[in-house]
Amino acid sequence: MTLPKNEQNKKVKHSNKRKNKRSETKKHKESDQTKHTTHLEPKDSKDKHRKKGQTTEAPAPPTVAAPTIVAPPPPAAAHSPPPADKHNNVAHAHSPPPITVAAPTTNLKPHGKEKEKDKAVEKHVEKKSKVKENHGGRGEKEHRAELSEAPLSHKDITIGNGGSMKSDKKDNEKWFGEEAALAFIDKVDSLAARTEFIEINKIQCDLQKCQIWQKNKAKNQSDKFPCYDQNIVKNANNPDDYVNATSVNIPNVTRNILIGQFPKKESSEEFWRLMFQENVMLMHILIGYDEVADFFPNLPNAYEHYGSMFVNNRRVERPDNETIKFLMEVLPTGCSNSNMINIIMHLQWNSQNVPPKFSKTVKSVIDVTNYVQVAPADEKCIILSKNGVGRAGFFLALCSCVSSLNNKIEPKVVNIVKTVREQRPFAVESFKQYTSLYLCLVYYIKKKVNDPKLNRKTREINEAFKCILEGAGTSVMPSI
Repeated sequence: MTLPKNEQNKKVKHSNKRKNKRSETKKHKESDQTKHTTHLEPKDSKDKHRKKGQTTEAPAPPTVAAPTIVAPPPPAAAHSPPPADKHNNVAHAHSPPPITVAAPTTNLKPHGKEKEKDKAVEKHVEKKSKVKENHGGRGEKEHRAELSEAPLSHKDITIGNGGSMKSDKKDNEKWFGEEAALAFIDKVDSLAARTEFIEINKIQCDLQKCQIWQKNKAKNQSDKFPCYDQNIVKNANNPDDYVNATSVNIPNVTRNILIGQFPKKESSEEFWRLMFQENVMLMHILIGYDEVADFFPNLPNAYEHYGSMFVNNRRVERPDNETIKFLMEVLPTGCSNSNMINIIMHLQWNSQNVPPKFSKTVKSVIDVTNYVQVAPADEKCIILSKNGVGRAGFFLALCSCVSSLNNKIEPKVVNIVKTVREQRPFAVESFKQYTSLYLCLVYYIKKKVNDPKLNRKTREINEAFKCILEGAGTSVMPSI
């Protein structure tokens, strides 16, 4: 059913009026909103800028307070706050980092430089937290101060280019002892070594110069190995004390090294009293299978009172089958300041014999020569064997030989052993010990000098000494 034309026109007009009214009210509302927010940018416009990648600077706010913008919290791993630092007195504990609102950018992820900066900050934070954990919450200065008070350890000392057994030179560099070393290798002669030892054995001991030793024979390990009065180490505070130990000045070593024999158990108090007076900080003990060192506690955390001397075993280490390391605390009764002595015991080194491995002995000799160079002037080192002559004399003579090479001086083994014997009778007592001084030096030179021609020469020397030792009734060659 269709309406008349007049009725249809009325309905169209009425619907048009309603549409006009709606549009007018909408415009009126929008104009009211723009009056109150003339200085604020609509949210839609900000979204448009963000999408286009543009950054806009907000104009200065009017007297009416602008609405607060809350930034989203940063990711947990991006900028974790550093721990509290004792030095800068900044409390980082639980306070949140300050929030800063930056201008909107196209890419919300950090750029390359910002990534690197964030990684650097994270590493710094981790490093500081590790330092705090390692120091037990103390500051780094306190930790360093504590380390500086720890006893000087011989194993941490290296000196110059010749201060270690490994060749640390570059391809175009030469060990500064190389010329002296090659000159020594060219002159090594096994037959001449036998003649040299016969000449050394002609040195006689004058017992008239060993009066102190003769008065204290009961305190010695043997009555066959005297020591000279002028070289014996005396206890100035206790002149009646006696210890079979002498101070020896060896060529090309900066200061004297003490050499002695094991004290008897009943003389342990006098021995440790002398070690404390002489401020001995490094002790090498050379011991064989059937020998016992009973003048100090061997177990960790064990202690002994030797008369007025307190000896406490603070630490025991067993780095290999041929070595035991001790850290011994020594102090007299009534004294609050103790000495911490590093003791290195070399096992399987029998009397009148040589070490089972040259490599370990050469390394220990280098440690001793380096220690003597850098240790304070009042600290001393002592080498002990049961009788204090054969093995201890070999160790001391090898110190002089190695130090000579490291000072660009060709070592004269025969002269070095004579010098030691003039101060400690019967030092380097066997022919095998004497020839092993040459073999140890050859081994050390081979490690320091990288020359293919040298390998052939060292093999010839080793074979020659092997033959001469077998002829002397000593068939066992020490291992490298």
